[in-house]
Amino acid sequence: MNILIIEDSVVEATLLTKTLQKVIEEPVEVRHADTLAKGVETLKDRKTKVDLIFLDLGLPDSPDWHHTYEAVSPYTEHLPVIVMTSNKSPEIIEELMQHGFQDYIVKGGRKHEAEALKETIFFARLRHKMVDKLAKTVKEKDQTVNWLSGGYSA
Repeated sequence: MNILIIEDSVVEATLLTKTLQKVIEEPVEVRHADTLAKGVETLKDRKTKVDLIFLDLGLPDSPDWHHTYEAVSPYTEHLPVIVMTSNKSPEIIEELMQHGFQDYIVKGGRKHEAEALKETIFFARLRHKMVDKLAKTVKEKDQTVNWLSGGYSA
């Protein structure tokens, strides 16, 4: 599994990397980008394979999480994204999930523990897979309706 961690704290990224290497049962390659710009460049690079992203929302080159979301979203349509935040506000977490992030971990919280992190990754990948499958089904149905209506359906 190829994981990209976009996190400005080297300590946080190192701790997460070590935990990931312990809990993931397949070979793991972790890349670390310490700024939003470096993370986006990694995502743009077609030679770099990424299967999962851990994304810090408090990056030094981003004014707020909305900007961070807008910067990465063109490259994450087919990737599960787990947000890393120190904000425990249920309203913020709900808003993040509504924008398409699959899960979140609160820095220093329970989800940073090995088994909880393993579960978070499993369900984030599963959620993303189901949403992706649903989106493909809707697109196929729209194409079918368009074809059956002689191309007149909008």
